[in-house]
Amino acid sequence: MRIQTLSFPSKKLILLSIFSISMAFMESAVAIYLRKLYYPSADIFPIRAMDFNIVCIEILREGATLIMLICAGIFCGRTRFLSIAYSIFAFGIWDIFYYVFLKILISWPESFLSWDILFLIPVTWIGPVITPVLVSFFLITLSCFMILMDANRYRTEFTPTEKTLLITGTVLILYSYTFDMTKIIVENGYLSDLLRLWKNKDFMNKISTFIPDQFSWKIFSSGFVMYLLMLLIYIFRRKKTC
Repeated sequence: MRIQTLSFPSKKLILLSIFSISMAFMESAVAIYLRKLYYPSADIFPIRAMDFNIVCIEILREGATLIMLICAGIFCGRTRFLSIAYSIFAFGIWDIFYYVFLKILISWPESFLSWDILFLIPVTWIGPVITPVLVSFFLITLSCFMILMDANRYRTEFTPTEKTLLITGTVLILYSYTFDMTKIIVENGYLSDLLRLWKNKDFMNKISTFIPDQFSWKIFSSGFVMYLLMLLIYIFRRKKTC
């Protein structure tokens, strides 16, 4: 197979990239506003107490952002498989450029190892900036191969082994992000109050003194290795069928 003979829907990906980059700017702008209100210094840990209504709005805004990215992917893909591919491509571009704009606008993060609050759904995700960036690069690479193979009429469905590696890797990576906060919630009996945690004064007192100092690198690395293994198997399998 000669790569130069392959077709690729570059125009669609360019337009989707422009949309995702625009969304990333909006996301970074909101993050800057919140930092100015609650984190006037550069440090975002320990987590500051926020008005419960603001927290609810922020959670809904995060959900709305994900829905918009997914809808853009669905609009671009003519099949369910392609819709997934375009959606994760949009997510990857959005996430990377979110940090690009933060760096341009407020000179943050200071390094790839700076800690960040990644998501609030369903609990707070925290981790070094380099980790979501690596995941986003993986998603972009995987989605491009999915789209490339479909555009050239090759079979693109994931095998059970590839699905298992992808799902297991995702679970491990999500666990590495939520480990610290989940530990606080479970050990202190806040699980039954999960939907109103930000109203719980005792919980807020706990996290107001929490400063992450050690990331679960082994868990994250295990998940990311599964991602890479899945990608290699997928690419190699596609080459063998060409």
